[in-house]
Amino acid sequence: MRLGIEARWYTRGLESGRVMVTGLVDALVHSVLPPEDELLLFVDHRDVNDVIQRFAPYPHVRVKGLWFRNRLLAISCLLGPTADAAKVDVLLTHTFTPFRCHARKVLYIYDILFESHPHFFTPVERFYFRWVRSSCYRADAVIALSDFTKTQLSAFGYVEPHRAGCLPGSPWTVKEMPGSATPGLARALFSLRWTTQRPKEHPDASGRVREYSPSRRR
Repeated sequence: MRLGIEARWYTRGLESGRVMVTGLVDALVHSVLPPEDELLLFVDHRDVNDVIQRFAPYPHVRVKGLWFRNRLLAISCLLGPTADAAKVDVLLTHTFTPFRCHARKVLYIYDILFESHPHFFTPVERFYFRWVRSSCYRADAVIALSDFTKTQLSAFGYVEPHRAGCLPGSPWTVKEMPGSATPGLARALFSLRWTTQRPKEHPDASGRVREYSPSRRR
C-alpha cells in the first residue's frame, strides 16, 4: 500500500501544526510497516531537497514537492492529481481534502473553533475555513484530534458521528521513537489501512471495531 501524507507543515507553518505533523510523520517513518508499504510525503517544493536528505536512510519513504504557498488551493486543486499520478492508495490530509482524487481520503481535523468562537476570527479567515465542511463531506473517513473536536464536528453538521474517529496527537512524540508503535500510532495505522483493506469496519475512539459504510460523496 502506498500512503500519501500531506506534510506541508513538516517544514513550514504555525508551530502547533508543525509539532503535530512532524510527530506523525516521524512516528510513521520509524514504525514497523509491511515491506510492501511505502510512505509518500507531499512537502513544500522549496524544502524538497532538505526533506529528501533527512529521510535518505529510509528506502520506504519518498518525497514529492508541491506548490504550497496557499494550503487551501494546493490541497483542493493540486494535491489530488499529483497523488493520482503517484498511484497513492490512501491520502491523509489536514484540514482540507482534494476536490478530486482516486485515493481513499482520510481527513485529520484539529478543531473547528471558527464555528464555536467566530469572534476570534477575521472575515477572511472565516471564509478560508468554510471549506472545511465540504472537505469533511468528501473524505472517506475523518479523524478528530480530541473528543471535544469530534463532538463539535457532529454538533455543527460537519460529519455524522459514525464517520468520525478520535485520535489524540499526544502519542506521536519523537522521544518515543524509534521503537514499537505506540497505541495511538497503531490506531492511526489501522484507520488508514482500513480504508483500502477493511471497507466495512472502522475503529471508534475506544478501539472497538464496528460496522461502517463509508460515504462516497465527492
